[in-house]
Amino acid sequence: MNLQTFNEAYYSGNVKKAYEIAYKGANLPQENQEYKPKSDDLLWQVQGGISGFYGDIEGSRQMLLVADGIMQDAIKNFAITFFGNLGTVLTSDSVLPYPIYLYEASMVNYYLALDSMYQGRYQDARVYLNQALQRQNDAKFYYAKEIERSQQSLDNMKNVSSEAPKTDQYVAVTMDFARETEKDREIQEQKKYINPIIPYLKFILELKQQNFSAIASMSVDDLALIPLEDKKILETRKSGDIKKYIWVIIEDGKSAGKGTLSFSIPLPMNPEVFLNPAMLAIALSSKEGALFTAVASSSILLNYAEPKVVEGISFAKNYSFENSEIPEFFVLSDLMKTEFDTRMEGIRTRAILRSIPPAIAAFISEKAGNEAGFSGLGLLFSLGHKFLLKADTRIITALPHSFYVTRMENTKDKKKIFVDGRDLIEFQTKDQDQDAIVYIRNLGGSFFVKIFE
Repeated sequence: MNLQTFNEAYYSGNVKKAYEIAYKGANLPQENQEYKPKSDDLLWQVQGGISGFYGDIEGSRQMLLVADGIMQDAIKNFAITFFGNLGTVLTSDSVLPYPIYLYEASMVNYYLALDSMYQGRYQDARVYLNQALQRQNDAKFYYAKEIERSQQSLDNMKNVSSEAPKTDQYVAVTMDFARETEKDREIQEQKKYINPIIPYLKFILELKQQNFSAIASMSVDDLALIPLEDKKILETRKSGDIKKYIWVIIEDGKSAGKGTLSFSIPLPMNPEVFLNPAMLAIALSSKEGALFTAVASSSILLNYAEPKVVEGISFAKNYSFENSEIPEFFVLSDLMKTEFDTRMEGIRTRAILRSIPPAIAAFISEKAGNEAGFSGLGLLFSLGHKFLLKADTRIITALPHSFYVTRMENTKDKKKIFVDGRDLIEFQTKDQDQDAIVYIRNLGGSFFVKIFE
């Protein structure tokens, strides 16, 4: 099982094969058997749950339920699961349990709500949507708390003297590099962790059910995300209007993913000089030409790899209905990048910490070589380590890049959604005396349509 194989099946429209691939990796608990968790269980459970939902595959709901239970425990231990212990985690991130992003956790509740609605279990849907809203509303608090904790860890690591062991000195040298991009980020208070499609689904579910009090109980911030057209429908409903509507939600594209970036920092044989801020600035500015700098100055390399964002992909340029363009409602990939940037400092710090022992080994090799009358062993050791590095690029790939939403009167005629000018999506409701929700997933060459009546 690997993400590439899953993606090939899923984004070619073969959701059944994608589900089967995910099922093999999901490691679901079996009755009368001891459950032995594996690092990628959660990743594959979510992948299988989402792909199975579109294919109406029995068992997909159970996948999401198991994933939801694991996430509940993960969020309780947020500091360890999402950021790790900066002082002790020296194991590669890729072999640790998959640290699901909070926007992914909210989306699991979202799909459980969709599945419940599809089965007519509206009270269950409300519970899952409320949980999803709570999770994303808590995200800012969780990240603010853990970033404060990680900053304190970094400060402690920087507090060393020239008499400290060389390992501690190398740690102190590189902690400033871990913070290097902090000045380019938004301040924490400005970060947004809200996916508006979740309160939107909550709004139209309650509007469909004529549950106006539930809408009134939604937060001011959530209600501010609802399109004006839908708010107008709410007001006319309160005044007795009986006109029925179809709400259309379209998932398009593939959400942002992860790739790998490798870096090297040239470190001198005597790291004490790096406790001078001016010397540290020179080293950090040399990271792009690290190999040249290392050769020229007889230094060693501290190598590390970190994940990078791979931009999300749109499958359609535009959607339209009756010559009116359907507006893009929200770009989920932007939310992924927000959480990715928020975690980057912790990820980078752990990556650098894992690279300290090889740097020390390179230092020892170089020192031994110098005593024997030749140099360059430390650099060779550093280069060998460089080619072994890879970042943790695991991420949920079944999620869309963006959402489009619109609404129309519920009439008997067939409705056609035009995709890039072609009438590729067609649907018809059975009951025009009720509201309906039409949910569409564009997987590139295939469209999956679910009608909630």
